[in-house]
Amino acid sequence: MRDARPPALAFVLALILACAPSAQAAKPAPRPAAKADSAQARGEPVDISGRVAVGLDKTFIKDQSQGYLMVQGLDLSRFAGRHILAKGLLLGQEQEYRVVRLLEYRVLSPDDDSPGAGGTVGQGSKAAPAARGKK
Repeated sequence: MRDARPPALAFVLALILACAPSAQAAKPAPRPAAKADSAQARGEPVDISGRVAVGLDKTFIKDQSQGYLMVQGLDLSRFAGRHILAKGLLLGQEQEYRVVRLLEYRVLSPDDDSPGAGGTVGQGSKAAPAARGKK
């Protein structure tokens, strides 16, 4: 009888180890509603009205009520000093600045009579042509 126990114990251990990975693989996939909730939680909607300010390698918007907001994902350096109206998502805080991703924007012309530049910012690789504005 002593010889029968070790192979039986080894068999039970092998069976337990073989079943463990399949239990992890059987986890249910995330629901599509959960993905929508996480996308909404990525940022807080915000309306911005202020001047475009450019640092060494970053672009900011100086809003009267919200202070400096660091713009992520869009180069507004060519509009430095101009007034901008924008809608975006607050993504968080980096150092002392709040980080914002613009969804749409309108840069006002300095001489209020002519139209300024504007555009909507898309997601993915098609974002570059849409961000340039009208020609």
